[in-house]
Amino acid sequence: MTKYQALNRKMNTQLFLIMYFFIKIYEVFSYTYFYYNNFDSKPIRNTFFCIFLAILLFINISAYKTVGKIRYHKTSKVFAAGYSLWISWGVFTAITGLSFLGLDIIGVGWYVYDLLKIIFAVNVITVLKQKKNFLRIVLFGMGMVIFMFFIANFDGFGFLGSITHILSKGDRYRFDYGFGHVNYSGAWCGDYFILMAIYRGELQDEHIKNVYKDKFYLCFLFLSPAVLMVLLSSATRASITGLFLFWLTSYIEEIYDKITRDLKIVCFLLLLFTAVIIAMNINWQFMYDLSGRASNYTYYLPLITRTNSWLTGIGMVRAGNIVDQVSSSGTALDGHYLLTLLETGVIGFCIFEGTIFYVLLSYVKKVGSMTNSQRLTAACLVYRLWRGLFESHMTRGYSAPEMWILIILSFNEMVSAKNSNPSFTLSKSRLKTENLLHNS
Repeated sequence: MTKYQALNRKMNTQLFLIMYFFIKIYEVFSYTYFYYNNFDSKPIRNTFFCIFLAILLFINISAYKTVGKIRYHKTSKVFAAGYSLWISWGVFTAITGLSFLGLDIIGVGWYVYDLLKIIFAVNVITVLKQKKNFLRIVLFGMGMVIFMFFIANFDGFGFLGSITHILSKGDRYRFDYGFGHVNYSGAWCGDYFILMAIYRGELQDEHIKNVYKDKFYLCFLFLSPAVLMVLLSSATRASITGLFLFWLTSYIEEIYDKITRDLKIVCFLLLLFTAVIIAMNINWQFMYDLSGRASNYTYYLPLITRTNSWLTGIGMVRAGNIVDQVSSSGTALDGHYLLTLLETGVIGFCIFEGTIFYVLLSYVKKVGSMTNSQRLTAACLVYRLWRGLFESHMTRGYSAPEMWILIILSFNEMVSAKNSNPSFTLSKSRLKTENLLHNS
């Protein structure tokens, strides 16, 4: 690498990290405090995000001249193609008049922005090799804002008195700490702990025995008690249960390859038996409908029947426009799966969710052969699928884009590992056979 190329790389790295740090802070304020206090102008916000996207594109072009072509995992390509096909289907149904509400340019523009942001960021992080620094600036930006809200709006320890009521019918103590809505504060805090776990996995993959020697990780740990208090004060069930699901998934992935086949069968049967017993004794409709999510289906699905739009959907528009069609319900349209079905019909739903399922299946095939970071990123995908039951968008809002960036990066890392290590191409069964022969 020439002196000019090294300088160019350094400038691109600094520009990317500084820009992403400030965009993350702005996003936290924009989607929460600014929105609920009418400080944020949508035209200004949209212009700001377009400039951010343009700078990302500039860094992409500049980085390509230095490094060249990037190798992508098949799963990464399927995700980009599936997301693009889903958007194209929504546009096609609007242009041809197949959808009831037509097309909302701003709504579609946000989907395009999400896709391009993920792709461009993946390219830049891969070329500049800045995954760890990327995690640092995202975590520090989020943690700093949450801590600032926590100090400015400290409300004592009132949440401790109703902490056992979070998953029950009892009255919950709920306080948003100035975020504008308790679900927003809970979502940001839940995402913070997920990204922090992935960062720890990155440190472990670098064979750092004592992760507490990393000054950034110590900083994140220092902020975590405040983040935990904000999370518990929000009493956001989706985030709290999602965190438990995340850690359970990562633990299962960790021990999966360390137990024998017979023990796996026994554990599976025990888990299945326990799940059946629990399922028979829990009112699942009540558990899911604590915040009205289940009733959303009864409110909005008849709209598809009334407009005869089961195959094509009623239009790729913002959720608020769909709510206006069912104004008598008085309920928000929360739920990614329901919104996808409403917007693009059964065909669009199969395209989008089929793409997500393919990504999940790709992770399942790699269980037992992933690094710590990849294992935790796979658990992060399960967390996103769970949150999809409670949030309108799978790839937008809070730290969803960053999580998808990390998911795609984890698959691209598998390609790099395969190319740099010929033995990586051996199947797991062949590796086990060779180990047995060697031991004998």
